Amino acid sequence: MSSSATAATSDIQITHTQSSYKKNRLSLQVLLQVIHADARHYQLTMLTALLTLGCTLYHLPITWQHILYTLVSACITQWIGHHFFLPTHTNHHSVHPPINVRVDFRSALITSASLCLLLRVSHPLWMIPAAVLAIGSKFLIRWKSRHLFNPANIAITALIILTGQAWLSPGQWGNTLLIFGLLWAVGGWIIFRAQRSDTTLSFLVAYMALLLTRSIWLGDPLAIPLHQFQNGALLIFAFLMISDPKTTPNHSTHRILFGILVAILTVIIQWNWFRPDALMLALSLASLSVPLLNHIYHTHILPSTPSSFAS
Repeated sequence: MSSSATAATSDIQITHTQSSYKKNRLSLQVLLQVIHADARHYQLTMLTALLTLGCTLYHLPITWQHILYTLVSACITQWIGHHFFLPTHTNHHSVHPPINVRVDFRSALITSASLCLLLRVSHPLWMIPAAVLAIGSKFLIRWKSRHLFNPANIAITALIILTGQAWLSPGQWGNTLLIFGLLWAVGGWIIFRAQRSDTTLSFLVAYMALLLTRSIWLGDPLAIPLHQFQNGALLIFAFLMISDPKTTPNHSTHRILFGILVAILTVIIQWNWFRPDALMLALSLASLSVPLLNHIYHTHILPSTPSSFAS
C-alpha cells in the first residue's frame, strides 16, 4: 500500500473517530438537558442509585419480585387514574382528560422506587396493594385539584397500621459516610431544583434541635443525637419525601412551619410510643394542615401582595 493510500485511510479513521466523539458528546448534552429540565428527573436518578446501592452494597431484602410488582401495579394504577379519575380543565362537562394528553409515569416510577427503598413486607405480593394505594390516593384523596398526601408516605402508613404485614427498618442504611454524603449532595440539589429547600431545612434543623435539647436535658453524650441524625432513612425522608412540591404549602413561611410541625410530631411519636415509623405517621398527620395553610395564604397573604403588572 502506498504512503498516500495509508494517509487517506488514517484521515478517514480520524474523521470517523471525531464524528463518533461529537455524536456521543451531543447525546450526553441532550441527556443532561432532559434531566435538568425537571427536578423529578434528579429525584428518579437519585432513587435509582440508592436502590442499586441497597440491592448490591447493603444487601437489602429487595428482590426482583418486589420491584416488578411495585412498578407494574403503580404504572397500571397511574394509567387508570389518568384516564378515568383525572379532572380536565378544558372540558368541564367530562371527568376524563383530553385524549391527546399523554400519561406521565414519572410519579409512578418515583413512588415505586420510594416504596421499594423504605417499605418492608412479609411477602412481595403486599407491594401490589401498597403501589395501588399510593398512586390511587393521588386521584381519590384530593383537595382543590391537589392530592393531599405524599403517595408513598400514605401507602406505607396505611399498610403498617392496617395489615400487620408491613414495617420500616430505619437502621437498614446505617450511618455510613457514603450514604450520608451522597444524600446531602444530590438531595440538596434536588430540593433546590424543586424550590422546596425551606421545608427540608426547617425540618432537619428543628429535628436536630429537639434531639440535642433532649440529649442535654437527660445528660446523654452528644454522640447519640449526632448518630441518630446521620441515619440514611431520615435523610431519604427529608430530601425525597417531605419536600414533595405537590403536598407542601404554597407559601415559604408556611412551608417552614410545616417542616417544624413534622419534626415536633415525629419526636412526640418517637418518645411516647417508640414507633420506628414515626416519620411516616408525622408526615401523614401534618399533611392534614396543608389545606388550612394554603387557605390562609390565598385568603390573607396573596390578595395583599402587590401585583407585578400594576402600573
